[in-house]
Amino acid sequence: MAGAALQSFNPLDRRPLPAILADLSRRRASGALAVVGGSGRRMMVFREGRLRATRSTFEAERLGAWLAGRARIREAELALALLAQAGPDAAPLGRLLLERGLIDEPTLTRELEELGVAILCRATTEPRRQLSFDAGVDTRQPDTLPDRATARFILVTARTLDAEREAPRLLADPGRAYRCVGVPSTLASRLDATSDERLVLNALALPRTLGELTLARIMPADALRRALLPLVICGAVAPANAMADAPSMRRPAEHGVWSEAELQERAIVTRFMKETSDRDHYAVLGLEAGASYADIEASWTRLAARFDPARATRSTHLSDLGDALEKSYERIRTAYETLIDPTSRVAYNRIHKASRLQASARAGESAVSRGNPQDRARRAIVRANLHRADQALRTGDRHTAYTLLEAACALEPEPEALLKLARLMITNPMWGERALARLKQALELDPGLVDAWLELATYWRRRNRPDRERRALQQALTVAPDDGRAATRLAELNGESSRSRKHG
Repeated sequence: MAGAALQSFNPLDRRPLPAILADLSRRRASGALAVVGGSGRRMMVFREGRLRATRSTFEAERLGAWLAGRARIREAELALALLAQAGPDAAPLGRLLLERGLIDEPTLTRELEELGVAILCRATTEPRRQLSFDAGVDTRQPDTLPDRATARFILVTARTLDAEREAPRLLADPGRAYRCVGVPSTLASRLDATSDERLVLNALALPRTLGELTLARIMPADALRRALLPLVICGAVAPANAMADAPSMRRPAEHGVWSEAELQERAIVTRFMKETSDRDHYAVLGLEAGASYADIEASWTRLAARFDPARATRSTHLSDLGDALEKSYERIRTAYETLIDPTSRVAYNRIHKASRLQASARAGESAVSRGNPQDRARRAIVRANLHRADQALRTGDRHTAYTLLEAACALEPEPEALLKLARLMITNPMWGERALARLKQALELDPGLVDAWLELATYWRRRNRPDRERRALQQALTVAPDDGRAATRLAELNGESSRSRKHG
C-alpha cells in the first residue's frame, strides 16, 4: 500500500494540506510527507494511514526548544540532556527526559500533541515551495504523537483554512447531500468538536444538502462553511450517496444484489419508524423545537419525497418495504401538519413543554444523567454556554455573550435564552428583523412569558408602531393581569392616542 501511495503521489498537488493528509490516511499509506516552505522543512510520518509523528527543521519546532520555550524544562536541563543524546545509540530526547525525571509522561504526551498540531497548522498556513512523499522513511518514530484518532489532527489543522477561499473548491456542489459518518455525539466527543461543528454533525444525522443546511439556518452562512469544511476534509461528514451523485459509478442490482446506495436507503427506511415511533414531532422532522416555518417546510419536502409510498412500486430495492414507507410517510405528515399551522403549533408546544417538565420531575436529575448520551452532551454544552454568556454580560462583553447565546439557542432553544438573545440583537439597528424572529420564537415556545411580550412592545414602540405595541401590551396583561409595567405603558399609550385625536 505504501508503494501504491508513492507511485500515485502528485508533488504538484495544490489542494490544502489537510485534504492531502486525509487522502493519505484513507489510502493507508506508510511513509513521510515532506512540506518545504520558507527556510525549513516539516514532515508528517504515516504508518498504515495513521499519523504517528511530526518533524521539523525549524528550531522553534524541535521538541527541546518547544519544551524550554513553554517553561516545561529549564535551559540548563535541556543543554545537559542534549549532551547526553550525542552518539548514534542515544535515546530519543523525550525518553531521555522521562528517564532523568525532568518531565512526567502525561505532560510529555500533551506537549508532543500540541507541538504536532502547531507543526501541522504552520505547514498548512505558510506558503509551500515543494511537496514530496517518501515511502522508504522509517516510520518507527520514537517520540510519537499520542495514539489518538488521525481524523482529530486533520480536523484541527483544517480549521486553519480560509473557508471563504477553499469552500467553493471543496464544497462546490450545493445540491450534494452530506451525512454524518457515525453517531453524531460519538464523533463529536472523539474529535473534540467545537459547538458549531457539533451543530452540523447533529443536523446531518439524516442526509441534507448544502442548500437545505443553509435554509435550516442553524447558524450564519459563513459560520456554516467554517464548521462544515473541516468535517468534510477529515471524513467525519461525507457525501450521503456518492453512488447516486455519480451515475457512472452505480452498480446495477443483479440476481437480487443491490448497490451500496440502495442498501443504504433500505436501511434508512427500515430504521426510520423504529427510531421515530416514540419521538416528538420536531424530532420526526429532524428539527429543534425552535425551528422556523421555512425549516419545517424544507424538512417536509425532503422527507416526503424520500418516504413517498409510491416509491415501493417505482424502485425495485424498495418493493418489499411498501408498508414501512406508508407508515413513515403518515408519521411525517402528521408532524408537518401539526407544526406548519401556527395555532396547532402553539398548542402542541404547550403540551410538549408540559410533558417534558412532567417527565423531568418524575425522573429527577439521576434519570437525566442516564439519558441519551447525545442529549446529555447537548445539555451540557447549552448549560456551559448560558453560564458563560451570563458572565460575559456581567463584564459588559456583549459580543461574546451574543455568540454564546446564539450557539446555545441553536442547540436547544429555551424561551428565557431566546429573550436574552433578542435583547442583545435589538441594540443593533442592523439586526432588528432577527431580534423580532427570536422574540416570536420565544413566545411560540412559551406564550406565557410576559417579559417577552413587554420586549416585543418595546420593539414596536421604537419603530413607531403604536397599534402593534398596544396588542403586545394587551397580550402581556392577558398573561399577567397584575403586571404594573404593562398597565402603566398601556395607559400612557392610550393617553398619547387620545391627545393625538384631540389635536387632530
